[in-house]
Amino acid sequence: MPGRSTEARSPTDAELRQTAVLELPIDTASAKRRTDGPIEDPDDLALPIWAGVAPLTITAGEPIADSDVLDGVDIPASLTPYTRL
Repeated sequence: MPGRSTEARSPTDAELRQTAVLELPIDTASAKRRTDGPIEDPDDLALPIWAGVAPLTITAGEPIADSDVLDGVDIPASLTPYTRL
């Protein structure tokens, strides 16, 4: 979340020791994408097996505050692009 680090407290030394950050270069990547349903082998069409597409989406939901957040503390500005207020 851009800007979030300026709104949150700095991590403690213990938290930093417990956190691993890994950076890897991506030289090659591939993805499979289809715009229609699956292409079935004609022999498979007679089988009692479900075939289809399970669409996946990524959407941001409403932020849920921790139960320990003090009353009156608003959602920070860094999260507002991801809210549906």
